[in-house]
Amino acid sequence: MCYPMNINVTHISNTFNNGSLMMAITAISYINTHVDNVRFFVDCQTEEDLERLKKETGITSIEMMPQRHAVPSRSKLAKLIRRLKEARTDGTLYDVRIVLGGDDISEYYQKRGWLVSFPLMFFEQLSLPTILLGQTIGPFTSYRRLLAKFALSRAKIYTRDDDTVEYMRQLGLRSVHAGRDLAFMKLPNQDVAKVVLAEYNLVDRPYIVLVPSGLVRCYTSNYPVYVDEHYNIIRGILSDERLANMHVV
Repeated sequence: MCYPMNINVTHISNTFNNGSLMMAITAISYINTHVDNVRFFVDCQTEEDLERLKKETGITSIEMMPQRHAVPSRSKLAKLIRRLKEARTDGTLYDVRIVLGGDDISEYYQKRGWLVSFPLMFFEQLSLPTILLGQTIGPFTSYRRLLAKFALSRAKIYTRDDDTVEYMRQLGLRSVHAGRDLAFMKLPNQDVAKVVLAEYNLVDRPYIVLVPSGLVRCYTSNYPVYVDEHYNIIRGILSDERLANMHVV
């Protein structure tokens, strides 16, 4: 009897984040096509998120991870012990964990927190093999460089840019592979999506869509400079003769 492979896919809690949803759709669809007898367990927040994911992939063997109702505690040690116990449980439930991409493994969002998060990440990977898929990682400063090397040493890392590959290898990590953002892969159901074009009398493909980040503070404290730079990007696109027939959205 061939038991199903149970894959835990995380960072898809909110399917109304279009980038996260596209990464989940492409990763799950591709794996389902190339791996026989597989079940997916995702960290969707709600049943609505789960149903959206099933609809977009056309795959029914997707379930929500078991909900954990932790006892509230102010003790950081108690929370850490609980997380370690949960990691051991996950090791018995799943064959592999896939952490979908983003840029949150960096100092942009936290600094001091990595003193706990990195060791915890390492011990979680002891219990469950982990793949970091479509990731931009770092940079790190001070003691966090050593912690990052320690925490990521057991993971298989597939980046979404070449700079991350180079940076990870500078840290001394070896299980790092060059990749690209999963959101750029071909999504399923594109023929169905073209109904929208007909509904709004749009022509397929003559558009370049620019999506500026709203997290201005991550790039600069000078908002006018940030806006001006996007203005320059748009002017550059419009002046490129190769794109003469394109519309910028």
